[in-house]
Amino acid sequence: MRERRVVRKWRHCEQGASLTLALVFITALGFIGLTTLSVADSTLRDDQANLEIRRDVYGASGAIDVYINAMRSTATWGRDGVDCASLTTTFVAGRTITVACTPVANSGAVIVGGAGARSNRVVDLAATIDGRRLAAARAEFVDGGGSTPGASVRIRNWITAS
Repeated sequence: MRERRVVRKWRHCEQGASLTLALVFITALGFIGLTTLSVADSTLRDDQANLEIRRDVYGASGAIDVYINAMRSTATWGRDGVDCASLTTTFVAGRTITVACTPVANSGAVIVGGAGARSNRVVDLAATIDGRRLAAARAEFVDGGGSTPGASVRIRNWITAS
């Protein structure tokens, strides 16, 4: 007996190509999805960092406001040659805010021919949180020649760091 050999002719079919195209399409969608999630994650992290910085700046600015209000009641605090104490207060999560005060030269000095009247007090204030400077201001206390301490306050050069 003779064996029959069957010769098969290969047909050109597209079943393999469809599978390949499906795999490429799914891989591309997965890559796009991962990229989108990565961008969203970094955006959320940046937003959280910006919120923390803004919170710190607002806290430091508020501490300067508290310090200025404390200085308004006296005509001597902040004169050149008279120390003005620093203010330390507790902030969020046990962190501390410190406001340092430096009188400007000749601030609150006696006015020549002014019958004991004094010039306005001018101080430089700097607020730090955990050693990082976040806000600074130059405050001028209009003392009315010493008769009405801190009647009004002019804030100059208000600076916040980011």
